[in-house]
Amino acid sequence: MTLKKYHYYRLAIVILLAAGISSLVATGNYLLPLAAVALAWLILYNLRQHVDGVLADECDYALAGQAARYSISAFSVLLVIAFFVLMHFAQGNQDLYNF
Repeated sequence: MTLKKYHYYRLAIVILLAAGISSLVATGNYLLPLAAVALAWLILYNLRQHVDGVLADECDYALAGQAARYSISAFSVLLVIAFFVLMHFAQGNQDLYNF
């Protein structure tokens, strides 16, 4: 797969994920978006394995720092999980829902 095709697939997955999460949250379902995020993450990981070209230069990763990249990734995943779990359990408690 070419790099350009990978970027189109990635954009389509992000658009579908955003539309799916917004519709699920609007209907009051807060646990299915977690599954959708995990599924999109697996699909993007699988697509990344099939790219023939170079996704990023090694110098970019060295400058950004592996520790910072991993900590931001882990922190964002934890925040997404906490967000949807809090919204699921806050159906009757408005203060917890606002938090």
